[in-house]
Amino acid sequence: MRFGTDGLRGSYGSELTEDLACRLGAAVAEVIRADGYVVGGDSRESTTSLEAALVAGLAQSGAPVERLGLAPTPLIAHRAARTGAAALVVSASHNPFHDNGIKVFGPGGAKLDPASETAIEALLERDCRPPTVAPTPDGPDQVVVADYIEHLRSVVDGRPLDGLRVVVDAANGAASNIATTAMGALGVEAEMIEVAPDGRNINAECLYFDTEAAVNKSLLASRGVDLSRVVVVNVVTIEDFRSKALKAVDIYLKTDAEDRKPCMFVLDSLGMLSTEKEITDSLNDKQVRDMTKSQLVKGAFRMLTLKLGQANIPMIVTNHTYDVIGSYVPTIMDVFRFLRVVSKKLTPEFFLSFQSREGQYSGKLFFYFFDI
Repeated sequence: MRFGTDGLRGSYGSELTEDLACRLGAAVAEVIRADGYVVGGDSRESTTSLEAALVAGLAQSGAPVERLGLAPTPLIAHRAARTGAAALVVSASHNPFHDNGIKVFGPGGAKLDPASETAIEALLERDCRPPTVAPTPDGPDQVVVADYIEHLRSVVDGRPLDGLRVVVDAANGAASNIATTAMGALGVEAEMIEVAPDGRNINAECLYFDTEAAVNKSLLASRGVDLSRVVVVNVVTIEDFRSKALKAVDIYLKTDAEDRKPCMFVLDSLGMLSTEKEITDSLNDKQVRDMTKSQLVKGAFRMLTLKLGQANIPMIVTNHTYDVIGSYVPTIMDVFRFLRVVSKKLTPEFFLSFQSREGQYSGKLFFYFFDI
């Protein structure tokens, strides 16, 4: 394997193995010759065995190795900067759980120079006979975490965050064990979700229902979105959205539970959806109001709420056009009002109830941040 961005990455068990991790550790120790090394990783099921093999390779140099266990890359790099050590991170970032990688940073957490990468690659073919090492720790000790949080405070630069209400999704990833502490220390009132990694539930995939044909691959790529993890589905009518969403959930439920990847749905925007009758009437130049729209909306979500619950699929629904569902000529709803409504109706179960004059339905509200 060759170095990519800061290290190696590939499918665990075929491209990236414990043997390769051990050889990489030994090669890094010989080329960099740092006074010490800081090692940590993410929550993938393959990370602990790769980390142990990597540490075994590094240990052949005799230099001390500080093992942090489950920790995000910025914390590991910061620890290296504090101690002057080189850093290695076992993580495949936003990739699915069956991939993994090993990032290598120079002394002080600095980016490794190309000459060092080439020298390390040249040594990867050598055999590695690792000594036995202790099990990977669960995570960094409290002193290391506290030091990193103080660093975060300095980044905020004194700006008050007290009273700020946010929903933080840790993606069941590397920050799962420190995110709550960090948010609290910064004064942020945070509802934490996806902080229970099981080795396979890191990150997620997204089915994005676009009502305006405004989202394309180039736009997503320009925003740094991993195109392999987002499927954009164009929908025009409520009936179209209902059909495609239900079919997608049905396919998901028919997949073996062990093979299902975590995923989420996004509808942007409910207020922009027409009905088939509305389009037909317009094409026939009929100047009539479609009084079936609210019933179609409620019917679609009545079916989807059940299906999404069965599949454990969260969903974001934006409604930037209409203030309420169920009344004709509704009030325009701006994004700031929407956020205020969200902040008032958010519950620990992360359900947002949409009130209307004709009843109530609910959908799961989910703010998602990919693991890094």
